Amino acid sequence: MRITVTAKPGSGRGSVTRLPPHSPDPPHLVVRVTAKAHDGAANDAVHRAVAAALGLRRSEVTIVRGFRSRIKHLELDGDSSHVASALSRLPTEPGG
Repeated sequence: MRITVTAKPGSGRGSVTRLPPHSPDPPHLVVRVTAKAHDGAANDAVHRAVAAALGLRRSEVTIVRGFRSRIKHLELDGDSSHVASALSRLPTEPGG
């Protein structure tokens, strides 16, 4: 399954939220990480945060596009029904 992520590096605290259901497909998440966008630290933090939020192993989350951008496209490997269920349980982005 592919998802789109807006990464927000250097945030005060980490979180993974989803945009409201009326948002465009594929599912879109907002991932706030405390790591700075330097030497791949933010990408690594995004990997870890998304994997943890969706109950996946880090190896099941792959950035396929947007390594140097805040907008990233991720490929999620794993049981699609589990991933869909985990996505639906994420909190909605405030004001999203």
